[in-house]
Amino acid sequence: MHLNHILFLVMSLIWGVTWAATKAGVLVVPPLFFGAMRYLLVSAVLMLMVGKLRATFGGGRAWRLVITALLAVIATYGLLYWGMVFVPSGVAGVVNMSMNPVFFFALAILFGQEQPTWRHFGALALGIVGLFLLFSSQASEISGCSSLRRSSAARASSNCPACARLTI
Repeated sequence: MHLNHILFLVMSLIWGVTWAATKAGVLVVPPLFFGAMRYLLVSAVLMLMVGKLRATFGGGRAWRLVITALLAVIATYGLLYWGMVFVPSGVAGVVNMSMNPVFFFALAILFGQEQPTWRHFGALALGIVGLFLLFSSQASEISGCSSLRRSSAARASSNCPACARLTI
């Protein structure tokens, strides 16, 4: 087995365990509090490692970084963790990550960075139909209008990283 295969397996294991641990965490403490504590700890470690905070946040970049953080971290993971209370972690993870390209492509079209073709739309439609078929059996587990609305938070969290990229 090649080293890249081993590294890919290790990365997949870490990513999978992260979703399971997150699901366990949001069932014990409020999801927004869980997300806040997770990223507060990560931010503290990152700030210690960066060292040159003035160079990082200076020159008018502070507000752009704050807006990016609000969208990319707080909105994304706040919605995702809240949605994970109502849907299985595997569903939330796959839907969240697989919908990112859809929203990135939509923004690229909106801002004139991509010229869409029928091939693009066909590929996007095929991917969305595939996701729908893959997870349609999960819909029976999500009963009631309130639960369905809350589970859509996991899907809506995919919009936030795409919007956060606009501020960079």
